[in-house]
Amino acid sequence: MKTILQALGILLRPYRQALLIGAVAFLIGLAGGLIYGWYIAPVEWTDAAPVDLRVDYRANYLRLLADAVRAGFLRPEESVGWLGQRWHPREAAGEIRRLAQQETDIARRGAMERLAEVWEQAPAPSAPARGGGIPTPCLIGLAGLALVGIGAFWLLRRPASMAVPRRPVPAAAPAGLSVAPTAPERPIPVEAYPETWEPPLSQHQVTYKLGDDHFDLSFPIELPNGEFLGEYGVGISET
Repeated sequence: MKTILQALGILLRPYRQALLIGAVAFLIGLAGGLIYGWYIAPVEWTDAAPVDLRVDYRANYLRLLADAVRAGFLRPEESVGWLGQRWHPREAAGEIRRLAQQETDIARRGAMERLAEVWEQAPAPSAPARGGGIPTPCLIGLAGLALVGIGAFWLLRRPASMAVPRRPVPAAAPAGLSVAPTAPERPIPVEAYPETWEPPLSQHQVTYKLGDDHFDLSFPIELPNGEFLGEYGVGISET
């Protein structure tokens, strides 16, 4: 598992900055959305229709309509408007008939039956008017998310920069001691390839010094025209 995590870290190293920017942008957007949705413009439910009431409250509402008709405060034809725009009169008629079968008050039962007859013949209500499109804050938020996505895509598509090999810095010699000059590095041997093979696009030779825990070199693979194809390199780690 440790080896897999190390390999994943090596693969994601060129995109570390882009991933960090994306994570920060995501957290900022999440925090901004929560603040806006919970404190600046929270959802508020107002003007609930009778059809939105709980079953027992809806039954009480229908009984009140029947009592108003029985007492003469409301005509049966006018009761259709009290059902709201989203409650079909025929559905309300079926529900009030079921309540009438359970009603023990004969006068109220008769009023319920009259309401059911009127509602079964009433036309369907007109559809309620809908809002005029997406609110402006939502459009601004969507535009911001689009810009963040474009920026993250651009950063991830950028070719990784060429890594500069890290060479160990020689320790300073104590005072009074002379240091012999080091021998020049050997030239990189160029291997001969058969005529049927093509030479590699890039070739490097590196030197590892025992004890260098940060030995991790990478080099780009590019075509002669500068097109970036990928990277290759070598690293060392303790497993």
